[in-house]
Amino acid sequence: MLANILGCALYTSELGSKEEKAAILSKWLASKDQPAIAATSALGIGFDYPHVRWVIHVDAPERMTAFSQESGRAGRDGGKASSIILLRAMWKPQLNQDLAPDQEAMQLYLTQQYCSRGVLSQFLDDQRDWRWCMVGEEVCQVCQEPHSKARPLDLIYAVESPKGIAFIGLEEVLRQDHA
Repeated sequence: MLANILGCALYTSELGSKEEKAAILSKWLASKDQPAIAATSALGIGFDYPHVRWVIHVDAPERMTAFSQESGRAGRDGGKASSIILLRAMWKPQLNQDLAPDQEAMQLYLTQQYCSRGVLSQFLDDQRDWRWCMVGEEVCQVCQEPHSKARPLDLIYAVESPKGIAFIGLEEVLRQDHA
C-alpha cells in the first residue's frame, strides 16, 4: 500500500527470485527520479548503499536488534541521515507484559523517556562503553542539547511502570511529534 501511495518500487521477501529482487534494487538505484523504495525488513541486513538518508519505519519495530540493523542502513557514507518511526496515534508501550530483553529495549526506545543514543548503546554495547549524546555529535530528539560529560557508568535506563507514564493531551501531541 505504501509503495502505491508513494508511486515507488516495492521490495519484500515474497517478491520473487534473487535475480528479480536484484533487478528491483538496480532499477531503483539507477533512477534519479525516484528517491524512495518501500521495503520490509527483508532489505535491512546486507543493504549497504552510501546515499541512503532516511530510513522510515511505519509502525513500531518489535525488536531492537532488527531496528538497529535497519536504521543503520542510513548514512553509511558518514553524511547526515535520519531514522524515523511513524507510530499509530493510539500506540502505547507494552510495559505490562513479559518481554524479551530485545523487545523491552525497543519499547524503552519508543517511549522517548531517555536519550535515544543512550538506549541503543545500553542494549548493544558493553556497560563500560555506554554512551549518550555528546558535544560534537548530532543530538537525538530527546536530548535536544548535548551532554558535556560522559555518561556515568551506573546510569541505567529502565522501563517505568505503566502508572508512571501518561500519554494524554498536549504531552501526547508532543510525544507523537518527537516520535
